[in-house]
This record gives sequence, C-alpha cells and structure tokens, in this order.
Amino acid sequence: MNSLPPFENACLFTGLIFQPAISLAEIIQSIEGHFKQSIALKSDIFSFDHSNYYEPEMGPGLKRVFLSFQTPVTPDKAFHYKLLAMDLERRYTHNSLRQINIDPGILNLHNVILFSILYMMISGQLWR
Repeated sequence: MNSLPPFENACLFTGLIFQPAISLAEIIQSIEGHFKQSIALKSDIFSFDHSNYYEPEMGPGLKRVFLSFQTPVTPDKAFHYKLLAMDLERRYTHNSLRQINIDPGILNLHNVILFSILYMMISGQLWR
C-alpha cells in the first residue's frame, strides 16, 4: 500500500476589510501578534465598494488590503488561523458590531484555499 506524501507548505495570507477610522498599522500589529507571524507583503489599500454586504455591520466607506506572511504553514494546520482571526475580530467590535473582517487562506503552486465558517454557522456546527 502506498503512503500519502506529506502536505507541502503553503503561503499564509489574509484579506482584511476594515473601518478606516481604525489604524491599519494597529490592526497589522494585532494580527502579527495574534498569528505569531510577521507580514512579508502588504497590498495597496483600496476601497471596498463593489458590494455593500458588510455595511449593515461595519458601516460605509470600508477599505480592503491583502497581507501575506513570512513563514509558510502546512495546509492541515492552517484552519487554526481562521479561529485566531475570529477571536481577533471579536476584539475589534463596537456595540456588538465588527469593525474588521479577517479572511485567512493559503496559497501554493496547486491551489488557493480560503477558510470559512459560514456553512458551520448556518448548520449549527461551529466547532472550536
């Protein structure tokens, strides 16, 4: 019987949507500390204006940026960063409304994987 090859390391990245009233430098510092990862690259900041999906919760005028991290991660352990992101989002709430949205994922030569808990929230299967 053949054994499966080990997972290849992948680049951890995150999409970040945030209220411009919050300092991006502060958010990045919080993410680096919470993820225990240093930022390798940061995209330009641009307006998140192609959808109003987050406006009821986060308000208008939202900004978007993408971050990648220096240390590669193994895909089998990467979902942990979604749980860390959810914890950090809870820290950036005001009147029970999020002010940031952090969506981690991984990228390698074969695929891009985004981590979501939407299905688990809808079906009542959110596990921690």
